[in-house]
Amino acid sequence: LAGCWRRNGYGHIVELGAGVGFLTRLVAERLQYEKLNVVELVPECERFCRAYPRTEFVAADLESWALPRNIDLITANAALQWINDLPALLRHRSVGGRKYPV
Repeated sequence: LAGCWRRNGYGHIVELGAGVGFLTRLVAERLQYEKLNVVELVPECERFCRAYPRTEFVAADLESWALPRNIDLITANAALQWINDLPALLRHRSVGGRKYPV
């Protein structure tokens, strides 16, 4: 899947459910971005993203965190299945310049 990403031109990337940072590392090493929000319920997981530039760790429950309005890419490894209402999380968000009113 990582091979499908374009390599540059991302302004804001959000990773949902970062865990121990396997996907965070791929994003940080392979993509050019202005800002990467790494969201994880477990605060201790912040240590897995400290080394990456322009990265902000957010310790939060995905369902209660206010997803930013304009995002170029949303990534997730093994978190979406835990979200009870995915359409509510994504409601009225613009991803990659496209509006997703779900």
